[in-house]
Amino acid sequence: MSQSFWKRKLLSPEKFRRTLAKRDKIKTPKTPFYKNAYFKDDSEVLSMLSVIVKFPVSGVIFGNTQNNRSDKSFVKEELKKYPVGNFSGKPTFKRSNELIKLGFKNYGKKLIIIGCGGVFFCGRCL
Repeated sequence: MSQSFWKRKLLSPEKFRRTLAKRDKIKTPKTPFYKNAYFKDDSEVLSMLSVIVKFPVSGVIFGNTQNNRSDKSFVKEELKKYPVGNFSGKPTFKRSNELIKLGFKNYGKKLIIIGCGGVFFCGRCL
């Protein structure tokens, strides 16, 4: 079960805690994984992870969309062709790995850290 916890607006840690407390009342056979959004800086990610570890959560998923259109991996012609929306694939690779490293360093003993995105073929796998 994956639930995205960072939408376009950043929830304050307190609002996010209340959201997880409500979600915690829903009994499911497995604990959830929560998926982050790419546009958060490291301090915001760590703030949200500090809330998540206080609840019965299996882990977090980092990656699979990139909405920072200034990322150097973007092809400028594609940005012009698609003026709205987010991208997956190669543009997710660098930030996804940064977030995996950040999450594992700080919460790797408390959460399963999953990275997705940025892989087009096996040769790209780390």
